[in-house]
Amino acid sequence: MRDNDPEAGKPWKITLAALVGIFLIAMAATMVIAARKVSRVVDPDYYMNGLHYGQRDINATSGKR
Repeated sequence: MRDNDPEAGKPWKITLAALVGIFLIAMAATMVIAARKVSRVVDPDYYMNGLHYGQRDINATSGKR
């Protein structure tokens, strides 16, 4: 017969809860890092200049409106 031990599934529940907790903490950390370290790709001038983003044109305007 099977014994109905209430402690039988406890290690799996703790492990599953720990994995979900680690996932949530890692997701929050990556969202904070992504919000603080924004790359130049989101710069509006990047889309105006495309591949020539890093080059400076003396005759061009600043592009600000």
